[in-house]
Amino acid sequence: MIEDLGIFFGPNRPFNVEAVLAGGMKVWGIFDRAYGDDMGVASTDPRFTCQLAEVLSVPVGAEVVIGMERFRVAVREPDGTGVISFKLEEIT
Repeated sequence: MIEDLGIFFGPNRPFNVEAVLAGGMKVWGIFDRAYGDDMGVASTDPRFTCQLAEVLSVPVGAEVVIGMERFRVAVREPDGTGVISFKLEEIT
């Protein structure tokens, strides 16, 4: 059974932004740049979370544009519920 995750992701949902992925594919999801402290080094860890079914073909290394910022997918983290979180690296 496939869950309809449209209640969480879309243009009229709280905290959702549109991302443009490899090949011009547009996807709605939640962008987060949470503070992280890895072995004493403070940083922000950008992530984009969306429906897995919409991004099955997006590989590690793919470019993601959110607003005016460019990122690269560093890690794909599907959670087993039909949602995936991409750990992102900024492209400078």
